[in-house]
Amino acid sequence: MIKIDKAIILLYPLGLLLISFLLDNEVFMYSLLLLTSIIIYEFFISQNQPYSGIRGIWLLATPSLIFVSYTVFISIPSIYIISTVDHPQALNYYLSILSFYLLFPVGLYYGNKIFPIQNNQVEKMYNMEWTLEMDHKLIYEILIIMLSIIILILCLYLIRVDTIPVFEIIRDPKVYKILFMLREESMKLLNVPRIEKYFYSWSRDLLIPLGIVSSLFLYIIDKKRKYFLLFLIYFSVGIFNNSITVAKLPIAAIFFSLMAMYLLRKRHFSFRMIIASLISIFSIPVMINYIASLPHLRTPEKLLYAIAYRLFVVPAEVLFEYFKIFPNKHPFLLGRSTQLFSWIHSDGNFNTANYVAQVWWKDRFTTGSANAVYIGNFWADFGLFGVMTVTLILGILIHYIYKQILATSHYKMDMIYVTFTTAFISHFTFSFVSSSITVIAITKGMIFIPLLLYFYRQLQKKIKNVPF
Repeated sequence: MIKIDKAIILLYPLGLLLISFLLDNEVFMYSLLLLTSIIIYEFFISQNQPYSGIRGIWLLATPSLIFVSYTVFISIPSIYIISTVDHPQALNYYLSILSFYLLFPVGLYYGNKIFPIQNNQVEKMYNMEWTLEMDHKLIYEILIIMLSIIILILCLYLIRVDTIPVFEIIRDPKVYKILFMLREESMKLLNVPRIEKYFYSWSRDLLIPLGIVSSLFLYIIDKKRKYFLLFLIYFSVGIFNNSITVAKLPIAAIFFSLMAMYLLRKRHFSFRMIIASLISIFSIPVMINYIASLPHLRTPEKLLYAIAYRLFVVPAEVLFEYFKIFPNKHPFLLGRSTQLFSWIHSDGNFNTANYVAQVWWKDRFTTGSANAVYIGNFWADFGLFGVMTVTLILGILIHYIYKQILATSHYKMDMIYVTFTTAFISHFTFSFVSSSITVIAITKGMIFIPLLLYFYRQLQKKIKNVPF
């Protein structure tokens, strides 16, 4: 059977012929460059990392998730962006985007040299059944402790915050006029120590999705009523916690994780599954958009257009703003925006996302953030050199994370593999294309994934060494 990534390489001439007939000359050239870059990427990974191309989606492999989401939400829309504007930085913008397909697989390659993955073992995982080798009771107790921590953090948040946007929506139907400021005050502008803000964020983006999918996995493997009850409690707490600030992504991420879990379980797409998944993932974001929109914009077609535009155009559009501003309107920051090198600058950290929002929206007092994929921040810091260097490093880091998941699960479809690939799927898809690396790593807690895996491995060793 021809694997999908090799099939894509074979279909390249057909794709080239198709776009030559359908697109005008300028768009054709941009599309040709993108298509060629994707083919180079697919050819490279088909020889070395079969879990890094489109086929890896069936395993929810993190390199594959990064590649597909980047292509769908950044690369393809970027053609629309540069074909509708005339700006001197358009070429650098597009070259930076295309450099991903050349440097990211190189990073994966060197990552595999340092932290080798057994490709033959990965291939076997496509046909494996789900298993849970650790003591069910111990996992249940850990989940109970984690739930207690989540509820404690939630209670602390409810005590600290003055207004809860979701309650204000229920109380006052005209709250859409001030909803943006309520959202800002409910998290970013909250007057509490920074570590508390991180606790709220880690609970929302890390602990809750992990608890939901882990408790559901436990119930699927061992059909006990208490496991299903635990899942319902986690799900209910997660829906409430992730919706109180009326931010769309945290609530959609829960349903996205459950859909990914279903995909990993069934291992096939169906029209019914796709429709049901889309409805579940986007129902609450559409509802929030309805509430936040002006009354004359609350028609079904306008709401769906707003969601589609936010998903498929805004990530590439925001990124282009970084190229328009740096270095034309502001000199390169030389590390001030990364929070990695800002300590060496006398002026300290530079809030790039807020600055870009102020320039883009022509509002110097806005507290909003124009967050962009990692390319934006590293272009603002070091230009094309920064983008290319970080893309290479990103490939190594993403490979390392996936290697840790595989090694901890012993190349099996066990609880670790299923929960860590599904619980954090939004980190490597929607969050990846709309947030900087530091936000994903620190604020959203991706830095803790290797630490949690290490904790699990140590727990396994301790259990095996206990005399019976």
